[in-house]
Amino acid sequence: MLKNILVTLFIIPVIGAAIYGYFYFKQIKTPVSPVIQAIPVNAAVIVKCNNAKSMLQNFSMSNPAWKALAEYLSFGEMHREIKKLDALFPLGSEALKNIQDNPLFISAHPIGSSGFECLFLTNLPNTVTKKYVDAFVKNSASKETVFNLKIYDGIALNELKISETSSFFYFFSRGIFACSFSQMLMEDAIRQLNSGVSISTDMAFEKVWNAAGKKVDATIFVNYEYLSQTIDSYVNQKESQFIKPLASFANWTSLDVKWKATTIQLNGFTCSKDSTNNYLNIFKNQEPQEIDLVNEMPASTAYFMCYAFSDVNLFFKNYNNYIGNLTDHFKQQETLIEFNKKYGVNAVNFFQQWLGNQYAYIITEPTSLDYSENCYAIFKTNGNKDVKNSVYDFAKKVNGKENSSDTIAHKFRGFDIMQLHQQNFIPMVLGDNFSKLKNTFFVFMDDNIVFANSSLALKKWINTNSSEHRLKDDNNYQSFSESLSTKANIFYYSALARSSNLFQQNFKNEIVNWNEAKDETVKGFHAVAFQLSANQNLFYTTAFAEYKPCYTNESDVIMETELDSTVHTKPFILTDPADSTTKLLVQDDALTIYLISNTGEILWKKEMKEKIIGDASGLQSAKDNKLQILFSTKTKIYLLDEDGDNVARFPVALKYTATNGVQAFDYDNNHDYRFLIAEEN
Repeated sequence: MLKNILVTLFIIPVIGAAIYGYFYFKQIKTPVSPVIQAIPVNAAVIVKCNNAKSMLQNFSMSNPAWKALAEYLSFGEMHREIKKLDALFPLGSEALKNIQDNPLFISAHPIGSSGFECLFLTNLPNTVTKKYVDAFVKNSASKETVFNLKIYDGIALNELKISETSSFFYFFSRGIFACSFSQMLMEDAIRQLNSGVSISTDMAFEKVWNAAGKKVDATIFVNYEYLSQTIDSYVNQKESQFIKPLASFANWTSLDVKWKATTIQLNGFTCSKDSTNNYLNIFKNQEPQEIDLVNEMPASTAYFMCYAFSDVNLFFKNYNNYIGNLTDHFKQQETLIEFNKKYGVNAVNFFQQWLGNQYAYIITEPTSLDYSENCYAIFKTNGNKDVKNSVYDFAKKVNGKENSSDTIAHKFRGFDIMQLHQQNFIPMVLGDNFSKLKNTFFVFMDDNIVFANSSLALKKWINTNSSEHRLKDDNNYQSFSESLSTKANIFYYSALARSSNLFQQNFKNEIVNWNEAKDETVKGFHAVAFQLSANQNLFYTTAFAEYKPCYTNESDVIMETELDSTVHTKPFILTDPADSTTKLLVQDDALTIYLISNTGEILWKKEMKEKIIGDASGLQSAKDNKLQILFSTKTKIYLLDEDGDNVARFPVALKYTATNGVQAFDYDNNHDYRFLIAEEN
């Protein structure tokens, strides 16, 4: 991996060195062959750097995102190696100033099960000779470097042996300078150049190539077929069901890069050919929709993917065509046929009858590697008054065949938590993206249906939805979403800071090699998002990533605790001075207050006659150093001990109605507090 990353900054000076002497020419003739002709067709990603020097500067220690990555053991070593390599090519570094007028291409290619290798290419003037390039590279390399040469398919392939285990290869032919640390990839490039066929003959690539910006620092081109192969080599096999659909997601995407100090904004287009059975074709001729389901998601959301459409019937028609043409989805189709036959129903038609214009799969921040209890599917219904009865009747019919008429599993805070006694029902209908939803518990909430693996998971969701713990209420998400569109057909979101356990579970341990330092680094990256919106024959595509150390732990304790009524206030986090443990004070809609331990145990509850205004504070008793809890209502100030009893003369009645919550001040740091509250007078 280190080699793959190091190559970028190793190669750019060499390329600059190779062309340095030729910029004395006042006119540079058109190259014999465009660079694109030498890039092997199995490129997963191609980066066209229109301003290589500017892009290089983004990988310096002055960039906070890069500085954070350098805290990793491997990235820190890479940074030190970059400085060493830069010192090896002083002339090349100076020549870097001159390659701004010549785009630098970087392509990544899957190499078996070992990840990927990179190829670097640029055009040189057709007046440049190979003899001069060879001489310049030799003069720029260190004295210890051993040079070898062989002829491959009629082209001279040069090797610079850097060490016993590492070599650098390059060739210069037909105006193209290409280089890599992989001999096999260089030979692929030579064969590609000699074939006379290139990626540019692919209609999908041609469309996104022509749609790319001309006055941007860089453009990224993504080939989904080979991107899937590349990522698959890093993913645990038992989790690879998420990667397989990527190969048939679309054909090509182009994204123009706008890099700032702490953010990366990418905008462009995605092409999905009508002649290919791509997932993205399902959304053709669908209008982008307002993504309303984000308003229902918990603040602890670590990942979601949302799909939206304007015509539900067209959506299912296209989806059925897509599934029917997938050779590796015969099992899903057979399971659907068996299910429909067994229960005398049609599972797809069941969804089609009540589904509105969007649905989403959500993973909340897990506290362990097993995140099955953090997985949800939420569907917006069409709002018809008979939706609930229709779904309930369907569940009763299926459950009856299973000799279980118990459709309502639990009643919780006025909600009926129901269960369909059919495992893998959601993935059976909607595919592997929902494969973590093995069980089928569900609940109606307004015009939405939420599915989960257990009734406990749905209780968490209900509590979250009843409190101020939703993603839309999070200030950091609000700021982040300003760089995104409110409308889309497909919306992927990953809160990287909440995804440590997801990374460890889904990626191979030898790749992730997780430790505490990496966990802290990941928490510095707020989130990434990816949106696609149908736009005639192309899909408008945008991606956004933000480095922003703003992680806060959204405790699930209150979400797992069963109160007498729905939550009214946000939880007040209190620190017990006796043992530094966290406790939560919360008030429900019946005005009862609860003190909850960090394990979810209700320590006590106390009936109140008024709502708490402002915040509640945890104080330390001057007498015995135990926890005291301070808060106020409109008419009184309360001070409770750790058992929920009133302290001394409290509560204190106010002469006038309070306009804000009470605040405590400890001027001498001796726990002799002064209380301040404002009244209407």
